[in-house]
Amino acid sequence: FRDLAMAFLLFFVVASGNIRIGGAFAGLSFMIYSIHPLLLEIIEKSIYLYCPHDDLWMMIDYIVAPVICVLLIVGICLLWKKVLPKMYQAFNGGRI
Repeated sequence: FRDLAMAFLLFFVVASGNIRIGGAFAGLSFMIYSIHPLLLEIIEKSIYLYCPHDDLWMMIDYIVAPVICVLLIVGICLLWKKVLPKMYQAFNGGRI
């Protein structure tokens, strides 16, 4: 019951409040959401192929792979936005 009550509370607080999410990652949220599954899988497979198969490397992969993924996506998007802004806008749903 506690989890359900917390979910409803959070829903109503967000729905009734004027909560705005800003910052550098807010404009890239769609691109991070849409690109990360493929890129994260490539990074994880590369770590799996080229690193030892033990608990330490599994933990490093679990922590480092998402960080590398987000940094790559942010770099790609910033470069894409600078070089081809109209194409970036088309792929990003009109957001710049």
